[in-house]
Amino acid sequence: MKNPFKIIACDLGPNIFWEDVLLSIKLLFNPKKNGIEIKNLEEKFSQKFGTEAISFNSGRTSLMAILKSLGLQNDDEIAIQAYTCVAVPDAILWSGYKPIFIDIDESNFNLDPRDLEKKITKNTKAVIIQHTFGIPAPIKEIVKIANKYKLFIIEDCAHATGVKHDNEYLGKFSDAAFFSFGRDKMMSSVYGGMVITQNKILAERIKQYQEKLEFPSKKWIIEQLFYNPLIFVIVQTYGFFNFGKIIHLLSKKLKLLSKAVIELEKKGGKPEYFPKKMPASLARLALSQFERLDIFNVKRLNFNKYYQEELRDLPIANPAFNYPLLRFTIKTNERDKIKIFAQKFGIYLDTWYDQPVAPKGTDFNAVGYKINSCKVAEEVAKESLNLPVNPNLSKKDIEKVVAVLNKYYAKS
Repeated sequence: MKNPFKIIACDLGPNIFWEDVLLSIKLLFNPKKNGIEIKNLEEKFSQKFGTEAISFNSGRTSLMAILKSLGLQNDDEIAIQAYTCVAVPDAILWSGYKPIFIDIDESNFNLDPRDLEKKITKNTKAVIIQHTFGIPAPIKEIVKIANKYKLFIIEDCAHATGVKHDNEYLGKFSDAAFFSFGRDKMMSSVYGGMVITQNKILAERIKQYQEKLEFPSKKWIIEQLFYNPLIFVIVQTYGFFNFGKIIHLLSKKLKLLSKAVIELEKKGGKPEYFPKKMPASLARLALSQFERLDIFNVKRLNFNKYYQEELRDLPIANPAFNYPLLRFTIKTNERDKIKIFAQKFGIYLDTWYDQPVAPKGTDFNAVGYKINSCKVAEEVAKESLNLPVNPNLSKKDIEKVVAVLNKYYAKS
């Protein structure tokens, strides 16, 4: 039965189902740090990708583990694309290295190989290939350049867990790759991450790094386990006399909802819960989602195809890629007007990434980004609008999003 009070949103528990809520509540009664669940998750990942798999408490920690295991020198440069989250340059800075920002190709939101080659210096030691929104980056071109300049290749698969390109999983085109199980990623344990690599020596170094880490505090684990039940109630009751909206505002004010990025990180600072091991309770949540990942991705792919077909006559630029996307991102100079219009119908669209290093409030100086250094990324960030492809939405929900967009342009 359809819930008339539920809102449609990209970022409020996009993967949460009843079973995730019930599992989170069950785990709250016994929040575990260590346990067999961690090894089980690593083994499942290892089997799926045919690689070594090492877990951590976040994508940030996973990237740090890779960087710290490459044998680099302090202040060596790591090339990353602009049009990204502050979590990526932060992890580089926390590891003792320097992020170098590369512009993007606006047709696919990913790193532009031509700008990469222009900005490589004698101090550049690695390149991170981000698969933005689940759209594969131009891997062959980037790998060719990386090999020419002897750069380590790291794939950022935070948006692309389980996505295949050229009949191979993203994450297997590099020396190592990392994944995020954040609250709004392809699969979610609220916080969590994984490294995969086919390099046995590198894998051993990363395992040694993992072994030296501590688990996050039990208080932090409980905060993450509380997220699913609370956000589920918020989403389901948002339109019931603003009940869910009020709970959402109160939860933020009382700091009951954990945040994906805190203010300290926007200034390059490192919270005390990074880097840490993956706790068993969150590994159990991740296992449950991992078992449904292929089902999630089929739904995402079908929603992607539907958007492409139904929006092709509207005056917007939308991605013509047949992959299970994390978010279906269009470009329009009427972004903010569309967002406001859609909210009247209970649809909350999002703006990843609304600046070259997101989210808003990020201190560009602190993370080493210079204005006008990546002009395409800066322009695309002004026009990006995310449409939901959440696996917990129905076809009717996606049809409603399309109908509202058509209604907006019909009145324009």
